[in-house]
Amino acid sequence: MTALCLLAAILAGCGTEQSFTIDWLPDPAPGVRAAVYDDGPAALTLFEGSEEVRAAVYFPKELSGHEHVILLQHGGRQPCTDPSDSWPCRSKSERTPSFLGFGYLGTALAEQGNIVVSISANSTVARANTDQSGAVFNRHLQLWQDWNRDNSGPFGDLFTGQIDLSSIGMIGHSRGGDAVARYASDDAGVPPLLPISAMVLFAPVLPITGETPDPPPIPTVITEGTCDGDVSNDPSGYVRDKLLEPDGSTVMITVAGANHNFFNTEWSPSTGRPDGIDDGDQAGSPQSPCTPAVPRLSETEQRTLAVKIAARTFNAAAQDLSITSALSTLPAEFPSATVHAYG
Repeated sequence: MTALCLLAAILAGCGTEQSFTIDWLPDPAPGVRAAVYDDGPAALTLFEGSEEVRAAVYFPKELSGHEHVILLQHGGRQPCTDPSDSWPCRSKSERTPSFLGFGYLGTALAEQGNIVVSISANSTVARANTDQSGAVFNRHLQLWQDWNRDNSGPFGDLFTGQIDLSSIGMIGHSRGGDAVARYASDDAGVPPLLPISAMVLFAPVLPITGETPDPPPIPTVITEGTCDGDVSNDPSGYVRDKLLEPDGSTVMITVAGANHNFFNTEWSPSTGRPDGIDDGDQAGSPQSPCTPAVPRLSETEQRTLAVKIAARTFNAAAQDLSITSALSTLPAEFPSATVHAYG
């Protein structure tokens, strides 16, 4: 590694020489393509240790030249699928694929003209280390800046001159919600490389350690489920010091019957994985706050709601419209959802 690269690693994280592989996924929808790019399990040097540079990207087949980038961050899990293994895992196939659990969300947002980058962070976020998330997010954004500028990257000229990087969107689930919130608040090691237009935090763990980050002055949506058997820190604490405001910039959505894992298909029972559990089921998760009187949401229902929330939030942000107004009709469509707006 050169001295310049080492200095960059100290300041914001730096990768070694790029050796990307591209794995094309089956088209998730008629108008959407998907792929996984990967530069290896230790491609990014951090203050402590290293991180993989790997992500699934969902994008329109017909690029308009004005696509916005939305970064999506998964939450915490054992970084290797074999619990006896440790990071970096023995093989590529052993790396826990939490980042692939949001294909439904990436596809829906790509259909609306976005490029969604679902980041794998098994060395940091998966292990509850969000202190260095800024370097991880910025590394991916640096790549997209490069790929938008010229055809020297692994995608050739596919994205050259096609991306609007004036601002980005952010989505975080679970510990990924903490990573996104800290990054947006300039509390994740390094400041954001690009302006953030809006962020959506699905069932965030706020905070993992230390104090809850201050909400940044950007449109923000947070969800909390009444059947969440995983989040021990109440996400509503993120807006505790904010005042209710009819048309505020921060929205808290309480979803009766929503659990934690159904937001990520890789963590859900339908995958058949040993750690794919219904954390709202008190039989399997005694800590679940769910009660028999609360109707449960199915995996499909919960993800449908997630798509509606994210799509409307980013559409409103792109048009400089109120996210509160954009989300105000949710309770009529999803009676389980209650929307509160804060200033």
